[in-house]
Amino acid sequence: MNTELNIPQHHVKVFDLGGVIINIQPEITFNAFAKYLDPKLNPEQAMQKMQEHFTSFEAGAISQEQLLSNFNHILSKKLSMPQFVEIWNFLLLDIPTKRLQTLLQLAKKESIYLLSNTNSIHIEAINGYLRDSFSVNGLDAIFKHCFLSYEMQQRKPDKEIYQSVQTALNISPERLHFFDDVKENCDAAIANGWQATWVSNERNNDFWNYLSSQK
Repeated sequence: MNTELNIPQHHVKVFDLGGVIINIQPEITFNAFAKYLDPKLNPEQAMQKMQEHFTSFEAGAISQEQLLSNFNHILSKKLSMPQFVEIWNFLLLDIPTKRLQTLLQLAKKESIYLLSNTNSIHIEAINGYLRDSFSVNGLDAIFKHCFLSYEMQQRKPDKEIYQSVQTALNISPERLHFFDDVKENCDAAIANGWQATWVSNERNNDFWNYLSSQK
């Protein structure tokens, strides 16, 4: 894994979404849902069950309607779909202008890609945010292709998702350079022969400053 920000020009860039491009704070959503937990349930077990439901949703294993139904089984207050979506989107914060400008400049001179563990609700919200705040017509207007876990029915860090991306792009793995805020996901990419840079929260500004400085 790269410890220094040194990304060869011939590498094909593949970006994670949450924590790299868009700032997120999952605890806001989990804390909001925690207020509605059925008091008869063990809070720790209920929160673990929530995470399992979210993971299944991100993997495309359950629908949006099934996710809501699963949640309403562990909540004391039954939520409507609009109420659920509002809380689920609390964790999405902002995309700093500099990051978006850097991506748009990169996209003018090379093909860039997205690989994200995500879900239909968040993608709809992010695309709306891009249109409303930046007049950018969603993620598809930035990336050559968006590899999304819920559409692929695969998730990082499972090796299958990296292999699917590699096959779809028909690019030798050593030319693929992945940027993710989760070290485990970077390690899995490297195990599949990719290059990877761990963009931890502490390194995020340095990472984008480096990318924006490259001509």
